[in-house]
Amino acid sequence: MRNGADECGTIAQVGGTQGTNGSVAASLRCIVYENFVTTLRRESISRTDRRVLIIAVEQNHRGALAASRALAGSGWHVGIGSPTEKSLAASSRSTRHWHHVPSPERGLSAFLNAVQAAVSTIGYEIILPGGDAETLALSSVRDSIDAVVPYPQHEDVVRAFDKLELARGAQRAGLRTPHTVVATDEALAKTALPIVVKSRLHWSPGDQSAPRRWETSLHDTRTGATARVSQIRAAGGDPLLQELISGRLMHCHIIVDRRGEITTCVQQLSEPLTWPPDAGTRVRSITIPVDEDLKRKNARFLSDLNWFGFASLQFIQAASREPMLVDFNGRLSMSFEQSIAAGSNLPALWAAVSVGAEPGPIAPAALNVRFQWLEGDIQRAIIQRRVGLIRDVFDCLSYARGAVHGLWRIDDPRPALRYWPQTLSFAARTLWHTGKKEQGAPSIDQSGSLPCRQEEVDEHFRKQSSCWDRLYEDTGLRGTIYRKRQAVALRLVDDLGLPPGSDILEIGSGAGSMSLALAERGHAVQSIDSTAAMVELTRQLAKESGFADTIVTAQMDAHSLGFNDNVFDLVVAIGVVSWLHSPLQALHEMARVVKPSGRLLITTLNETALNRLLDPWTNPLLAPLLNTLKSRFRSTGYNRHHPKTEAKPLRCGYVDRMLSHAKLQKLFCTTVGFGPFSVRHHPLFSDRTSLVLHSRLQALADHRVPLARSLGKLYIVLALKPVSGPIEAPHQRA
Repeated sequence: MRNGADECGTIAQVGGTQGTNGSVAASLRCIVYENFVTTLRRESISRTDRRVLIIAVEQNHRGALAASRALAGSGWHVGIGSPTEKSLAASSRSTRHWHHVPSPERGLSAFLNAVQAAVSTIGYEIILPGGDAETLALSSVRDSIDAVVPYPQHEDVVRAFDKLELARGAQRAGLRTPHTVVATDEALAKTALPIVVKSRLHWSPGDQSAPRRWETSLHDTRTGATARVSQIRAAGGDPLLQELISGRLMHCHIIVDRRGEITTCVQQLSEPLTWPPDAGTRVRSITIPVDEDLKRKNARFLSDLNWFGFASLQFIQAASREPMLVDFNGRLSMSFEQSIAAGSNLPALWAAVSVGAEPGPIAPAALNVRFQWLEGDIQRAIIQRRVGLIRDVFDCLSYARGAVHGLWRIDDPRPALRYWPQTLSFAARTLWHTGKKEQGAPSIDQSGSLPCRQEEVDEHFRKQSSCWDRLYEDTGLRGTIYRKRQAVALRLVDDLGLPPGSDILEIGSGAGSMSLALAERGHAVQSIDSTAAMVELTRQLAKESGFADTIVTAQMDAHSLGFNDNVFDLVVAIGVVSWLHSPLQALHEMARVVKPSGRLLITTLNETALNRLLDPWTNPLLAPLLNTLKSRFRSTGYNRHHPKTEAKPLRCGYVDRMLSHAKLQKLFCTTVGFGPFSVRHHPLFSDRTSLVLHSRLQALADHRVPLARSLGKLYIVLALKPVSGPIEAPHQRA
């Protein structure tokens, strides 16, 4: 404006030298210019006055996509902050800007700087978070952000997100809640099965040791519940136990203005279908009339929290009983599309009350508006198969017609097109895992547990201990593969350059050959095994080899290591993980005892090994067909299924995700061993031919030839425990 005023002054001055007519013309030009600038200013204010930034760290956040579409439709200028530009919301035509915003779990300072940079660049007025971590992080640093964070005081936000305080506040408001207690050892022993385990807070600001959100999990055994509780505790969380309530999920979507009054309420009732089943997210729901008595209790509850803005209250509606409040969410909802289709533009109303604007007259939400989470519904159908696989999937597609979806929109197809390959991949993976589960392969529950008994594994190795010490002397294919595995493992250890006297923990020592090789390199070895017979073999070998003082043996369970934190320079678990009933819990224990910047070396059976793919009886892609045929035979009384204790093959990608969950970073991986090739345990080749095939295929794998390098029988991984936060390092795939 300073340049504009100078120009007017210059025009007037020049006009003054040309007489009266020139002066009038100059004045007119100045007035026109000032009017033009004023108009530009007003248009600029009009454009920038309605700018909203949505923070959605989760790439496939359907709530962020729905909010972006709804806000853009109401005239808001929408920006998305996320770690990747490939997120659903960022790919929508309703989104004007994308900003790189890291997850708050990576560091609160980096998160704050990225958000403030986006606000300063575009001039956003309001910030709407997509997840619990984003909400709590923004709330805690709101004083440092030049935009409205639409929540009450931070203490009230924490109190609302606290699951234990939630139950207490609900009771004060007259709302029923399931029995919820702190997960003490006594409570674990007394709580009736099945048990719901949840974290008191899904995330705490500044906590980089926990995931962005602790998902609620359901456990049918105390072992699984105990493992989950230990996992949450190990990451610094406060686990809670809650009784399982059966019934239909019901949601109340509410907007509360700054006076504490409810301006709109949409009530949604789900069908008794969720993914995952029994303790997951609804996949189908319909809008129903608002229960006025429940609405009054919700108002008292939200008033007790000093809440304003958006709130989603989740209830369980059991037959002939009052609804029971089980959860509270004050972030972008995954089912916004249903409320929007019913006539309540909740994101726009939330933004309006946040800046103190009057939302205007609000019509009641339309009834009987159906919503479907199609992807989750299909996954549920493939797993549950209520009336058979084909009929259940067809029922999903039939329900989709006429329902509201959070992803598919004909006027905004890019998010759906971006998600479509993931949908196909998800269907294939689910069918794969369904077949493997029925075949007896590991089925991973939400605690990462495998349904095999540790006692059976210990008994198996006790019986095998007499011949285990001769395994590496076998001249056949089996011995060759195991010697190759040990040679690769020792080469990786040598490449680490550990100084003599380094503390190394070997888990699953077997007959002790690996412990002996490590001791011969000058390292102090702590050797453990869960089987007493194996511990004795290792102790005897150490004594006979003169390393009794260097190799310390003990009988110990990998799921509960009796060592202090940050003790070992290297943890080695050769051929152990595939035998564990809870591999994720064991990996967390290994990560706990290894020092920062220490290494972890593990091997597992590869589920996609070449010999398994070539055998129709073990090929994961054929598992659904085989299991269907088996079930038909068993229904006729024919059953030759004799379960036996054996290691469970794991996908390499799944092992990598477990390592990442344990806050370990993969540095190197490869596969070794090809064969034996057989069909239904009948060998296809002689021992000599099998050895030749293994040698040639292994040579290709050693030279990192694509496909060959990932099809070996055994998967070997070297991982690093970062000092603090993620560390960039070479990342090789098998």
